[in-house]
Amino acid sequence: MVRLAIRKTVDTPAICPGATTRFNVFVDNNSAVTVRVTLKDILPPELIFDDAVAGDFTFGSQVGQEITFNDLDIPAGATRSVSFRVRASESCLGAVENKAVASGVFTSPCLREPATAQTDTARAT
Repeated sequence: MVRLAIRKTVDTPAICPGATTRFNVFVDNNSAVTVRVTLKDILPPELIFDDAVAGDFTFGSQVGQEITFNDLDIPAGATRSVSFRVRASESCLGAVENKAVASGVFTSPCLREPATAQTDTARAT
């Protein structure tokens, strides 16, 4: 069975409009096999992606508020991460929720169909 867990933290939870903070996303492969993981982060309208990507996952693309990181193979029992900077828009007042989603696939010549991990979601407010 393919199992993933995702955690998310924020460096500075309260920022003023125009200020920046970093989100940190951790993906745990709780499976007994290497899993190819897809990671996306969906920013609320009040936050603007400000680049400065660091970690194991690399920036792939941005469409609107959805940031997609390049797929990454995570070995069994391992954790991989990414951090990135966001800026609060001038209209950002009050708490907002930032959501990250990870999904994974395991393929093998022994399997007719790839084994797909249940998608897991993490939120940081």
